[in-house]
Amino acid sequence: MRNYIGALLLTAIAAQAAHANTTASYYADKFNGRKTASGEVFSNQGMTCALNNYALGTHVEVTNVKTGQSIICKVNDRIGKKGRIDLSKKAFSQLAPLSQGLAKVSVQPVSKQKADEKISLAYSE
Repeated sequence: MRNYIGALLLTAIAAQAAHANTTASYYADKFNGRKTASGEVFSNQGMTCALNNYALGTHVEVTNVKTGQSIICKVNDRIGKKGRIDLSKKAFSQLAPLSQGLAKVSVQPVSKQKADEKISLAYSE
């Protein structure tokens, strides 16, 4: 019984951690062409982000808490500010106006299959 309760508690904690609320910002243009932590070259025209909570290469769904609008992007960099996600300009602009600068978002990992489906759907529209 004790193991069962422990497993339920760990599952609940993991579920909360997998769906974290944070603040989103976007990269300055000066970072275009620089290497990211993953070794990829950064472009503000990509659908990528800097995030410390997940492994490099993880796809995450980022949802604007206020509007419900969501995107999927790939974690390819790290950010120095704890509790923040830094999006490419293209990704941020699909969630909020660039002039807003910051947006409250929720972040959760998604499977590679879901990421591929949403990305291919976006290109077909």
